[in-house]
Amino acid sequence: NCSELIVNHAEANLCDEALDLYREFRAKPDSSTLFEWGHGLALMGKGEMEQAWQAFSAMGADAKRDRWARLLRCAPRILQGRFDVAATELGADLAWDIASHEQGHLLSRRAWLGNVELLRDKPAAARAQAAELAHLEASPLFLESVREGAMLALETEDMALAREALARLREIEARWPSTHSHGVRLHIEGALAGGAPGGDLLNQAAGLWPDPPTLFARALWRAAQGQLSAALADCEALDAMRGRILKRHFPGLLVLGWLEKARCLSRMARFPEALRVYGQIKQYWLPVSVKHYATQLAIREELDRTQDLIKGEKHG
Repeated sequence: NCSELIVNHAEANLCDEALDLYREFRAKPDSSTLFEWGHGLALMGKGEMEQAWQAFSAMGADAKRDRWARLLRCAPRILQGRFDVAATELGADLAWDIASHEQGHLLSRRAWLGNVELLRDKPAAARAQAAELAHLEASPLFLESVREGAMLALETEDMALAREALARLREIEARWPSTHSHGVRLHIEGALAGGAPGGDLLNQAAGLWPDPPTLFARALWRAAQGQLSAALADCEALDAMRGRILKRHFPGLLVLGWLEKARCLSRMARFPEALRVYGQIKQYWLPVSVKHYATQLAIREELDRTQDLIKGEKHG
């Protein structure tokens, strides 16, 4: 219960309060490494990535939490733009999970690795993880993982695989109907449909299950349609879910949401605001000591262009 209290505060973006609770409980005789989960989440929420990595590493000092901790400590590396480091650790641990038939965190590793491979400009490697997720058994236990497979398939432009995942989601929804299963199916159906029909489906999905992946998909759709104020509102809602993203989803979604926000602001000619968001992204995903991939290079170009536009306004 003490650990859950720390985690719940971090998920609600009450990071300082979470850290106060961590220190309070850590001072007591109970020395459970489970406290490090909420500790690491709160540190990530404050942007303190090295300290978060240390917290998750300390969590793994207890052998029964080692495999989970190894997954969690990839999150700060992803948020630091150190995609190669994260991919190496995720790939090695995934191979170990498969060889040892360890199921506890295998699906999360697949989803994270697939997303990291996309950020490393390796769509074929991402598609391999998407296929494993999309073909999971039609069970409510795998609802989110099948959706992850569908999203990865869409990002790699494998529409056939995305449709297979959608069929699996429909089967889960039919056998276990709920707001959750209905909203998730609508999200993927809307993303596949595109155009005006896709927007209607995404609006329905957000009405039923407005979680970060659904809101991000709708933000992208709205921006593509030129509905910039509405897209910006979805990005703001995503930003308010920072703790939830870090606890429940691929951590890079946080920065991708900022990137879409910056792009919307730039297209609205709100350049100083856009520059502030690009500066925030730079602190996370443009470390000078690592190789930069296409997304990172695009961020650098957009940041430089925004700076030039501001200078042009000042001298115009």
